[in-house]
Amino acid sequence: MTCIRSMRSIASIERAILSDRSALCSQFRELSLSTPRTRTKGQIKLKTADSNLQKLKHVKYSDEFIQKEIARHSLSTRRLANMMGEDPDTFGTDDVKRSIRYLFPSDLDADSLPTMDDPRDVYTSRLRIHWDDNKRPLHYLYYTRRPYAYQLLHDTYEHVLEARKHIPSEDASEKTLDIKGTRWMTKEEISAEILHGETLKEFVYNQIIAQFEKLLEEECCYIAKDFIMKHRKAIPQISMLDDIAELTKTDDERLCVLEEGQKKSAIANVRLIYPGTGKITVNGREFQKHFNFIEDRRVVLSPFTFLGQLGMYDVEASVEGGVTKPASIGDKSIVNDPSKPSTSQAVAVRLAIAKGLRSFLDAEEIEMMRRAGLLTFDRRWKERKVFGQHRARKKHTWKRR
Repeated sequence: MTCIRSMRSIASIERAILSDRSALCSQFRELSLSTPRTRTKGQIKLKTADSNLQKLKHVKYSDEFIQKEIARHSLSTRRLANMMGEDPDTFGTDDVKRSIRYLFPSDLDADSLPTMDDPRDVYTSRLRIHWDDNKRPLHYLYYTRRPYAYQLLHDTYEHVLEARKHIPSEDASEKTLDIKGTRWMTKEEISAEILHGETLKEFVYNQIIAQFEKLLEEECCYIAKDFIMKHRKAIPQISMLDDIAELTKTDDERLCVLEEGQKKSAIANVRLIYPGTGKITVNGREFQKHFNFIEDRRVVLSPFTFLGQLGMYDVEASVEGGVTKPASIGDKSIVNDPSKPSTSQAVAVRLAIAKGLRSFLDAEEIEMMRRAGLLTFDRRWKERKVFGQHRARKKHTWKRR
């Protein structure tokens, strides 16, 4: 009897719990319906895009569509050539741009004019379909968002492992990997030429370059010569070996050379003598007495400092022009005063010294000076004051009242 009573009490307790649970669920349901939605539409879209990478990465253009666009582009180009009365077979991209500029009004901006670009440049490989007929991605790194970038990292590391396993050859002709005059591709170049237009983050680009450098550190890196040179670009060489003055001899059998430098209105003629004691004279005066500012002295000595050849040459310079102008109208106390030279004189002397040093240096050191900007003629002038303004570009202050 007691067992029956206990079972009935347990059943009543369960019924009470179930009733409470249903009541609690109904309360939650009413609360959820009455509570306004706090998430915005943009947040919901962002969550959907993050959770569905395949839909985000799908593209619209197939190879068949691109081939049709190429045929259509070639037909349009031939029609435009016939319209302009030119040969369609030799009608190139520059001719297309010139024809479009001729046919449309000249007052339109370049961005407003229509274009006839090659479809192969418009529809890059990144815009093509990357999955098979069963909607499965073709690339095994498809869901990493950067499949081509990570594929490049994998390929580079495979070359590193192959270089470590390779036994160094005794034949010196095989160990030829000359990377002088080249550089690694920039982020934009790798993205356009290697990664099929795939966007590249800065940290991923740094990882790729670090992997390339690791490959170059290997002893047998020459076995991956084709792979390395594929990702390097040639640095354009600007020849500074032309018009190098010939060396002459002084009375004391020392080598000397004459060169000229210019900056704005300052013209400097410099005589460089080797070997020397580091003595520099400007307009017959000592170097320190002519240039009062330390910055001007540093500019003059910069070619010697850059090459590490301070105190090895004697310099005799004569400078004209480039004198500091008067501070106010009517004040002519410092015009043509040799004790008030401007920085233009120092830059002119520096250029003349750097040009004269070419006669004593080899091609590699001259190229180093060129890259440092010591052999570049600075054509900039101070912009003139504009009428109606405070200075060349400074405008009057606008006041509302």
